[in-house]
Amino acid sequence: MVAQYAAKREDLKKAGDWKALDELPKNSSKVRLKNRCQLTGRPKGYVRYFGISR
Repeated sequence: MVAQYAAKREDLKKAGDWKALDELPKNSSKVRLKNRCQLTGRPKGYVRYFGISR
């Protein structure tokens, strides 16, 4: 998801359109590129085998 929205995020940052940037999915940010639950997005308690949090 990060790679999918990278160009769009960059364009919105250059334009200073923070409102539109805020409406993009939260998981499309590079900062959130980490093991996260597929259902909830929770970073803690993540079980890699299942891909979800406990």
